Amino acid sequence: MVTYFTTDVRCDSCRKIESWTKETVETRFAKELEIGRVQFRIQNTDRPENAHFIKEYELVFKTVVISRNDPEGNVWQKMDKVWELLGDQNEFGNYLAKAIGEALAVQTDTESPAQS
Repeated sequence: MVTYFTTDVRCDSCRKIESWTKETVETRFAKELEIGRVQFRIQNTDRPENAHFIKEYELVFKTVVISRNDPEGNVWQKMDKVWELLGDQNEFGNYLAKAIGEALAVQTDTESPAQS
């Protein structure tokens, strides 16, 4: 799951992070998106029903979180460097794609039967 956490107040940078994140998921993980292995969502933490995400993901500001279900629970990674990469869409996409790819690889490994 790739989630962009936002609020009611949105600046140009916030909109850019949302747009570039969505584009990265849709172009670099189109097949995984189509079959449901990757999902993209936007959650507004100003909404009462989403407020729990602030504590759950230790959110301090708007950011992208990559999460996956693991036998031991929800495993997640905050992608706070997205703010530093707003000057370079390619590097931004590479940063997210690497983390998404790693999460998918781990998920595949945990789904595969043990080999002897």
